Amino acid sequence: MQFTTADAPPRLVQDNFDDINPKDFIEQEPKSKRPRTADILLEEQLPQGLLKAAEAADLAGDFFSVKPESDHEQLPEGIEETAEEKQKHWFVGSVDQGTTSTRFLIFNGHGEPIVSHQIEFENHYPNSGWHEHDPMTLLESVETCIEKATEKFCEKGHHIEDIRSIGITNQRETTILWDNITGEPLYNAVVWPDTRTSALVRELKNKPGAEKLQETCEC
Repeated sequence: MQFTTADAPPRLVQDNFDDINPKDFIEQEPKSKRPRTADILLEEQLPQGLLKAAEAADLAGDFFSVKPESDHEQLPEGIEETAEEKQKHWFVGSVDQGTTSTRFLIFNGHGEPIVSHQIEFENHYPNSGWHEHDPMTLLESVETCIEKATEKFCEKGHHIEDIRSIGITNQRETTILWDNITGEPLYNAVVWPDTRTSALVRELKNKPGAEKLQETCEC
C-alpha cells in the first residue's frame, strides 16, 4: 500500500477529514485530502495502543495537513524553477531533540537559520548513576517548539507551505518503553548516560562471541 502526495507544494492548514473513507486512498493518489492513519491501522487490526498513537498523529495532521494549493504562482507545465528561485521560498525545518533541551529551527535555501525556538526541560536523577526524562515532557517540548518557530517564520512574511521538509536528530540511545494497549509510556525515558546496567554490560562483554555485536554495530 503506497500513498503519494500531490505534485503541488504542500500547504499546512487546519481541516476536517472525518468524512474520508481510507479505502478511497488505496492504490491511488490522494488529491486534496489524506487518509487517516488510525482508520488504516484499524483495518489492519493492530493493537489499540498503536491506534491511540495514530489518532494523536492524525490530530497533528489536521493542523499540519497537506493541501495541494500554494500562494506562489504556478509555473507552466514542463518549466522548473532555477536554483536561485527555489532558494527564495524553499525552507527546511529541523527538530533537534537533545539531552537538556529541544529546538526547532528553520533554514533557508542557503543553509542559514532563519528562526528557531528552544525549550529546556528537567533531567531526573532518582538514584546514583540513573538519568531519566519524562517522555510526555519531551513530546510536548517538540510540539511547542514547532508551533513557536513557525509563528516567527510567518511573522517574517514567509508561508508555511514553503517548509518543504523536516529533519530530525535526537538522543538515539535514550530508550522509552510504551504500553501497546494504552499508548502511554510505562516508565520515564532512560537517558543515554545512565549507568544502571553497567554490570549487565560487563557480563555480556565477557561472553563468547561478544565481539560479533561490536562488529555488527560497527562501533
